[in-house]
Amino acid sequence: MAASQGRMLSIFFVYLVLFLLNTQSKCKGAVFKRLFLRNIDGLLDDGCRAWSYLQFIQLRVGYKRELLPSKYGASLPVYKSTKHGMVCLSLPASLFVMDLTIYVDISRNPGPSQEFIHRQSMPSFSNSPRSCLDAHTAKQKLNYSIEMLSSSSVFQPFNDVVLNPPNISVNIPIRVTNRVSTRNYRRVGARNLVKVNISTDDCLSDKTRNIKKLHLSVLNARSINNKSLLIKDYVVEREIDILAITETWLKVGETSNYITRDICPKGYKFIHCPREYARGGGVGLLFKQNLKIKKLKTRSYQSFELMELLLNVNSSTYRIVVIYRPPLSSLNKVTYSAFLEEFTTLLEHISLASGKLIMVGDFNCHVDEGGSNALRFLELLQIFNLEQHVNVPTHSSGHTLDLIITRKDETIINNLKVFDAVISDHFVLHCNLDLAKPCNVKSDISYRKLGDIDTLKFRQNILSSELYTRPAPTLEERCDQYDSVLSTLLENHAPLRKKTVTIRPMAPWYNEDIKKQKIVRRCKERRWRKSGSQVDRQAYADQCILVKNTISEAKMEYYSSLVQDAGTDSGRVFQIINRFLHRKPEKLYPVFDSSTRLANQFAYFFNDKIFKIKQGLQTPSSGNTRVFSHLDNPKLTCCLDEFTYTTTEELSDILKKTKLKSCVLDPIPAKVLSSHIDVILPIVTDIVNSSLETSHVPSSFKKAALYPTLKKSVTDYEEFSNFRPISNLKFISKMTEKVVSLRLLHYLRSNGLEELYQSAYKQFHSCETALIRVQNDILREIDGNSGVILLLLDLSAAFDTVDHTILLQRMYSKFGIKGDALNWFRSYLSDRSQTVYVNGATSDSYDVFCGVPQGSVLGPILYLIYTSPIGDILRSHGMKFHLYADDTQIYVSFNYKDQNDLKQVKSCVEACLVDIMNWMSENKLKLNTDKTELLILSSKFRAEPIFPVLTVGSDIITPTPRARNIGVTFDKFLTMSIHINDICKCLRSSKANLLNEPRFNVNSYGGRAFYASSPRLWNKLPVSIRACTDISEFKSKLKTHMFKIAYDL
Repeated sequence: MAASQGRMLSIFFVYLVLFLLNTQSKCKGAVFKRLFLRNIDGLLDDGCRAWSYLQFIQLRVGYKRELLPSKYGASLPVYKSTKHGMVCLSLPASLFVMDLTIYVDISRNPGPSQEFIHRQSMPSFSNSPRSCLDAHTAKQKLNYSIEMLSSSSVFQPFNDVVLNPPNISVNIPIRVTNRVSTRNYRRVGARNLVKVNISTDDCLSDKTRNIKKLHLSVLNARSINNKSLLIKDYVVEREIDILAITETWLKVGETSNYITRDICPKGYKFIHCPREYARGGGVGLLFKQNLKIKKLKTRSYQSFELMELLLNVNSSTYRIVVIYRPPLSSLNKVTYSAFLEEFTTLLEHISLASGKLIMVGDFNCHVDEGGSNALRFLELLQIFNLEQHVNVPTHSSGHTLDLIITRKDETIINNLKVFDAVISDHFVLHCNLDLAKPCNVKSDISYRKLGDIDTLKFRQNILSSELYTRPAPTLEERCDQYDSVLSTLLENHAPLRKKTVTIRPMAPWYNEDIKKQKIVRRCKERRWRKSGSQVDRQAYADQCILVKNTISEAKMEYYSSLVQDAGTDSGRVFQIINRFLHRKPEKLYPVFDSSTRLANQFAYFFNDKIFKIKQGLQTPSSGNTRVFSHLDNPKLTCCLDEFTYTTTEELSDILKKTKLKSCVLDPIPAKVLSSHIDVILPIVTDIVNSSLETSHVPSSFKKAALYPTLKKSVTDYEEFSNFRPISNLKFISKMTEKVVSLRLLHYLRSNGLEELYQSAYKQFHSCETALIRVQNDILREIDGNSGVILLLLDLSAAFDTVDHTILLQRMYSKFGIKGDALNWFRSYLSDRSQTVYVNGATSDSYDVFCGVPQGSVLGPILYLIYTSPIGDILRSHGMKFHLYADDTQIYVSFNYKDQNDLKQVKSCVEACLVDIMNWMSENKLKLNTDKTELLILSSKFRAEPIFPVLTVGSDIITPTPRARNIGVTFDKFLTMSIHINDICKCLRSSKANLLNEPRFNVNSYGGRAFYASSPRLWNKLPVSIRACTDISEFKSKLKTHMFKIAYDL
């Protein structure tokens, strides 16, 4: 009561003082007092802040009035904001006058005051249309004496006040830092005054300062499967550099690929550790790709999940640990004491590790309640000299669960804030690290304006070039001439240009509707922040959902329009679908300071890997060598001693059936090549025929551009062992290989030298036919009350360890390739070299002494020839098998009830594997038993057979419940349900309704038999029937054909 009376008296005293000051001044007109007080009182709507302003005005208000000509009149208030306060240059009045009202922090000792209003509380008038008026005034000196502050007029009258509208200046000079004595006032406390230098940096807001620091956030997402779009939008809008996420709910395998790619804005990466054997859980880290963050290998714990990473910035190292501790439940029965024990083990490990510590995550411990568990947890942190920074609720129920922990002696966290982003029931933790905010990712790109090329002029230049007028005499010189002439023409017509582009998050579906909804969302957010009411929060949450739905609809409409524009172009439609599903993600490589160093490291790793495999091969016994010697010496009645020449028409047909591609080694890109193929093809034909005639492959054909590619998209890209080398060759080299491969395959097929159960690179065969045969055979055995052993072999660097000498010998002895044809292959395999390309950088070129290039046309075919004896070994042991390139599927049935039969089958399989391993060692190949998978298949309606492990020498192969076979997941009951579920999850059918899984009954035995035999029956139909485009016509011709077969007509 007394406080309110005192406040009322203070308000009355302020108004009284202002009235007396106004009456004593020399200002003319009574309208000034009313306008002045009305505008000062109306600065803010909030009464509390108005009261603060009145307190402020009571002590620190001065005013000066000058009569101006009518042309300088202002209808709106004009304000100027400075570091020390806000200046009102003009207040609107009926008379054309200029009222100068300045409220700044002036006192005997300038500095912060309890009565001074915080800058964020002041109104913003920067958008006023008259805020840029320029007042060229004489610079007056301010004095801070007691007499000056208590006088009726704080400021001395200006000599002249002149406004110059044509020369408007935003920077109105304000001088408050110079202190000089005057005639009437004495100088007080000069030594206590500090000169304040006004600069633009001092005027920056707190928000601007925070942007310069690295922004770290922590979020418990409670599943990101349906929130990727919301999280991505939040990260971009808040400019977050690192976002630690707990409870990702991602699963092991490739089913989460879409989510992990969709959550990343352009220029970001996402690393995660999913929960392996149960639903929920999982931790992840979303960060800008120009940050050098590496995931570390850590041990697993029962009571919590974690992911440990290293952030390297200049010479500093930061150890980021993301933790999620699931609460105690019926599924998670790990006690809190067990958690503390394991957490202590983790802290002991971290305390000895290098780098500054940043531990974040959801610990599910109410540290705000002060219970026994919380005290034990905080005491443990204190023992290890750790500090917990979050002291406000982080959950909608009002508890502190999400924490940020650092070492006490490391001041690396500042500006900690907790924000309810309405993404889940957990709030988002925001803080800044003592690191400079990374700049936007920039990329140096090279490009040519191929659209500016004059096709007619380019064709004329080719016809008048040396390629036609003065062709080089030798093959090597002709190839060099081909490269130099075409590259010169390309440089003349479309010179190479370089520029640096900044990679920014982009959304091509962003429209005005999304922009408007975001503005409304921001307004509702500010209203909620100001009021703090639950009604405003719910309105803000509803608006967040509306923004999310608006973005989803805009994205859907964008891709729908692209599909409609594509029309009947199936290739373009598949490109759109692949882009929507992120099937071709951005290439990721290990973090290195230089791309050139990274390329050289890849080159060294690939070369050293082959060397180690060769060194680690065991030499088979002499007895085993004699056993396999007969496999390479069959009795042949055919041979291939030369290759027939090609023609321009044949090369043209080859190009029609295959997609024209080029690589970095080609003199001109594929787009230009396809536009001028009619004048280039005769030159290519001449070069190919010269190579076949001389049995020589030019050196430029044997240079490969090597691109490291991840074996599986879910593997860690920081490990070099997860990459495989893919070779890219020149266009003219691939055309030469294509011509040779057609002649080689025709020779093998016409003489019955192909492996019967090899489906790769064979006409009318594919991976589908291989899978159908294997699945059908296994299902037939299961229907016959038998179990099946399925063994999927894995070879280490199979293509890269092929021995050239053994390959040439096998081609001669087993396949009858000799003479000029064999010499051509000898030239093709010798003196090869390759260079690794990574992010536009190249490694040093190095020679290749073994292996066949994986990205070539002939490489896979030569590998099939090299490994052809494997089929003979499997037949000798009575095994059923099917091959697809280097994927080997071995399967054999056994009797459920007969244990002796099971032991006999097991011994037979082990003996077969021993022979295969010995043969591979003899042929410089390595069987990787660690990645070889064993499945015991049976009916789900019978008891599962108990099958022991397979023992092969010192290696053990253990049965697994599921395995991936040529892209399809097989489970132990062969129901295909796991594979179907994985595909459905990848397509997000439940949300986007892209795929409605139809209801169907289990296939009968006859249906499965038809699936297995239908390709063979279709291929036996006459071409005239298969070419029918109308159903009725097809039925009519099919009936006639079946009638003729039935009655032998």
